[in-house]
Amino acid sequence: MTVTWIEVRNVRAVLTTAFEPAAGTNLLVGDNGSGKTSLLEAFYLLGAGRSFANPRLENVVRHGCDELRVVARVVEAGRECVVGVERRLGTPPEIHLDGRKVDGFARLAERLPTQVIYPQSDELIIGGPANRRRFVDWGTFHVEQDFMACWRDYQRALNQRNAALRTAATLADLAPWDQILDRTGAQLAGYREAYVRALIPYVTALAGRLFPDAAIELQMSRGWAAEQPLREALARTFDRDRRTQATNVGPHRAELRIRYGGHEARTTASRGQQKLVVYALKLAQLEHLWRTRQRRALLLLDDLPSELDRTSRARVFDALRDHAGQVVITAIERSQLDPLLKGCPVKVFHVERGAVTELV
Repeated sequence: MTVTWIEVRNVRAVLTTAFEPAAGTNLLVGDNGSGKTSLLEAFYLLGAGRSFANPRLENVVRHGCDELRVVARVVEAGRECVVGVERRLGTPPEIHLDGRKVDGFARLAERLPTQVIYPQSDELIIGGPANRRRFVDWGTFHVEQDFMACWRDYQRALNQRNAALRTAATLADLAPWDQILDRTGAQLAGYREAYVRALIPYVTALAGRLFPDAAIELQMSRGWAAEQPLREALARTFDRDRRTQATNVGPHRAELRIRYGGHEARTTASRGQQKLVVYALKLAQLEHLWRTRQRRALLLLDDLPSELDRTSRARVFDALRDHAGQVVITAIERSQLDPLLKGCPVKVFHVERGAVTELV
């Protein structure tokens, strides 16, 4: 999968610009506030339908404007597709594939798998469990074709059960939703656990390259006691659910435990070590996607030079050379990365006031 052309309008610092990124490594250089991160957000919009920096799409629209638009040509296996996202303030986002309006951001994710690492990506380690569930679900979605339908069925039943709890429903009243949660919850847990097991060898290999002195361990907790069916767990926690008016067990409470060097990564690893753990986890996802589905994801790296020390940057770039997919990196100056880019074909663009100019 390769973005061969992208046009961006009214995305944060960008008024309007268009350029043709290379199929391999691309470097966006420019001063702080020039629009580099805004351009990464535009790429990410095409693969997720939202910004990685702000979950509310209306906040991504350039100040003083009432709409944003991102359009790109994407090529995979020799087939070209035009992908577009538009958002007018006060209206739902519009998604277009080859000129046809489609529903659901999942269609974007299917067409353009996109991963990002940016200064706040350490939330994967130090943030709440929802951050780690999203990490697991991104990978599971891209390798398990039935995952999304199952996830939607589970979420629909969960919302209905929670609504019933707010009306003082009895355990018998909840039975229809509990049956659906029991079936779909077991499926979701199975998909996630299988994905994490398959991912571990790739994480181990990346960890050996990025920090040879320590190992990463992953353990997926399903969100209820593994030895009992979910329907039994729901019955046992009914009194608590009724008090809190929410369902307290199930895949929506799942947790991915990440250990670094034998200890919890979020409590014992340094900030620099946590950043490298993030790189190991996300690069492992991309390698697993390629090995299992022969698909390359678009990788966005925001402000990589300031994120890592010199030795760590060299190790990350060594791993990126094996990625062989499309990468877009931002930096203030090209000189920050020149020593690492030697021998690596790279297309360099200068960003100023949201406009992009290719450098020769």
